[in-house]
Amino acid sequence: MHLLEATLKSNGYSHSLPRQRIFTLLNSSHLPVTAVEISLLLPAINKATIYRTIGLFEQLGIVTRTWQGKHLKIELGELFRPHHHHITCTACNISKTFDHQGLENALSKLALQYGYTLSDHTVELHGTCKKCRKNC
Repeated sequence: MHLLEATLKSNGYSHSLPRQRIFTLLNSSHLPVTAVEISLLLPAINKATIYRTIGLFEQLGIVTRTWQGKHLKIELGELFRPHHHHITCTACNISKTFDHQGLENALSKLALQYGYTLSDHTVELHGTCKKCRKNC
């Protein structure tokens, strides 16, 4: 049994074709996408079904939502993808993912300094990419 199916079934939900198609799209995308982009890429699936599925997937930890610029985007959660962060160009809106162990260590130390044990975090970086800086 695949992890998606196991996650759904262990929480009392069925593994349906629309859920599988949405998951497959998210799994093939290397960057977060909006719900509108999902609906454009999967026109055979009713928009209400897409939004309900995203909500369910978020509740079960299958997906996470992230702001990139002015857009709320969806990507697979850490059950399916390694932990990472995003850096987005404010001029062209192109986003890249990155991970950095030194950053992870620094965030854990910072949390401990304030008496916390870090359980989760989000780091989103915004700036201007090299290509856009050349065009200015």
